[in-house]
Order: sequence, then structure tokens, then C-alpha cells
Amino acid sequence: MRHSAVRRRLRTKLPLALLFLCASFVVSSYAANQDVEKRFRELYGNLREYKEINRLELNGKHYILAYWLEDNSPLQLTVDIFRYTDSLLSQPVTKVFSGGVAEEVQAIVHFDLTGDSQDELIFVSDSGQIQIVRVLQDQKKSFAQIFMNGGSEVTIIKSTREIWIKAKTAGVLEVYRWDPSSKKFLRTKTLEILF
Repeated sequence: MRHSAVRRRLRTKLPLALLFLCASFVVSSYAANQDVEKRFRELYGNLREYKEINRLELNGKHYILAYWLEDNSPLQLTVDIFRYTDSLLSQPVTKVFSGGVAEEVQAIVHFDLTGDSQDELIFVSDSGQIQIVRVLQDQKKSFAQIFMNGGSEVTIIKSTREIWIKAKTAGVLEVYRWDPSSKKFLRTKTLEILF
């Protein structure tokens, strides 16, 4: 009888402990992000009027993504990407990219699209009725945009490392893959679609 009571308490305490552990991680991660954002604004807020600041870890390096509106136009969202080495930002940050990301960023993901065992940074944005994909590659000292295209719909296929761009009005689906010999994305297929 005593063993079953102990087991019941363990069954209750173990999920609660796991829930507490997960909640603590989320809260500490959020707090760390807020600390970096606050410190970045203190040190570099005079550069631009940044609308949003996010933290990102990519290939073992730490980045700050700072968004601002070019000419104060909501149609011209731009991102500055800074690399930093410590969470207190006691060392100067290094700007590694600055470029437009259209009107509204729908997703920021990182994935190895080129097959070089290093993740690329992928922005999917909306600009009016067009969805745009931008692929940035870390080239040690800076990021370089290695692909940009748009259509009615953008899909990235993980298993084949393909980018599919659907153009409804043209009635086609274009498929792009990284070509290691030319070091760029090439269109490998154009398929006609009904809708």
C-alpha cells in the first residue's frame, strides 16, 4: 500500500518538475533576449530608430536582427544584422548585413539549403500579393544574399533542399536547387500548374 502512494506522488511530482524546468527555460531565455535588446538599444539605439530587435544563434554564432523602416515607409522594412560575442555586449558588435526584407516578415528560419553543413538564414516576406524568399549565407565576415525570388507562394522542401516558387498568374511552379559548381541556385524545373 505504501509503495503505491509513493508511486502516485512521483507520478504527480515528476510532470510538475518537468513543467517547472521547461517554464524556467522559457522565462530565462525571454529574459536573456530582453537583456540583450535593452543593452543593444542603450549602446546602438542612436544608429537608427529600430522597430524590433531579435536575437538569433546560427552555426554557433550570436546575432542581433534589428528592423527599421527606410524613409519611415511601412512598405520598406529593412534589417540590420549584427554579430556579437558576449551577452553583455561589452565587446563592440559587428554589422554583417543590411538589406530590405519587403513589407512584412512571415518567417525567419535557418536550414542547410546548400549542403555545406552550415545553415543559411532564410527570410520569407510578404510584399502585397507576392511572397518573397531571401537566402543569406554566412561568409565569415559578413552575410551575402545568395538567392531572392518571389511568387504567389513560396515553399522550401527540406528533404530535397529545394525552393519552390509558385506563380499562379503565369500558371507555373519553378523549382530551384543549389549548384555547388556555379555556387548559386539554379532553376532545375518549370512545371505547368492548373491553379
